[in-house]
Amino acid sequence: MNAAIVTGFAVGEEDEMVEYASDLWKNTGNSDAYENWWGGMLRGLTDKSGVYNNAAEYELVSKIIKELGTCKRKFVVSSVDVNTGNYVRFNETLPREE
Repeated sequence: MNAAIVTGFAVGEEDEMVEYASDLWKNTGNSDAYENWWGGMLRGLTDKSGVYNNAAEYELVSKIIKELGTCKRKFVVSSVDVNTGNYVRFNETLPREE
């Protein structure tokens, strides 16, 4: 979420960025980011993609990206694809919806 916010504001718009982030975090609760699976954490570990259902967080980040529009500063976020073990890098050259 923070990366989506930071990249939505240009250099020089840090005050606006902090205000936006502060308002979002003040009005966002755990249920806006994740919820337990029916059957709890064990079901998440054995039958689902993770301990928690994070569909709500995906929707929230998508909303932030849509609201703030195009990427306005350089960034890099990296992760590992758990299916392949490959290192994956995301940066400002990718379309924001990706």
